[in-house]
Amino acid sequence: MNSEIPKNGRDQNPETRREPHWQIVENWIIPSTTTSQKSASSEFAELIKHVPNESDKIELQWGFDEAVTNAMLHGNKYDPHKNVEININISPESVTLTVRDEGEGFDPTKVPDPTSPERILETSGRGIFMMRAYFQVEYSDEGRKVTLTRKLNQDKPKDEAK
Repeated sequence: MNSEIPKNGRDQNPETRREPHWQIVENWIIPSTTTSQKSASSEFAELIKHVPNESDKIELQWGFDEAVTNAMLHGNKYDPHKNVEININISPESVTLTVRDEGEGFDPTKVPDPTSPERILETSGRGIFMMRAYFQVEYSDEGRKVTLTRKLNQDKPKDEAK
């Protein structure tokens, strides 16, 4: 695990996370490198391991990876001297992810629609569109900061539904 991503003494007991009022709060600052990106992705996967709904886990991991990649690639241009700040708040009801880069920012309303006929065959440019499909998305700080919020499905996993 990358030293920039502390475990913060987090409770690793899955039974504790099933109590009705648990919450996980993590704050990370990582350099814009592929090594840090991979470490952050792996650590986030550990954080959401006990989210009971499989589709929530898949979409949360995808959204996290997309937001961090956008910050490193488009915001910081993979400059290792620029950091990405990641704030994670997980509760039984919802997950909120905030990712901030040190880049120049952008206007998310000016991003072209990837479903328009002239862009339909493009191989990139769908990340923001997809994030909006799975999360409530809010940009701030002139586009340098994105907050993704997702209400979690309260369905129990199949092995507990009996």
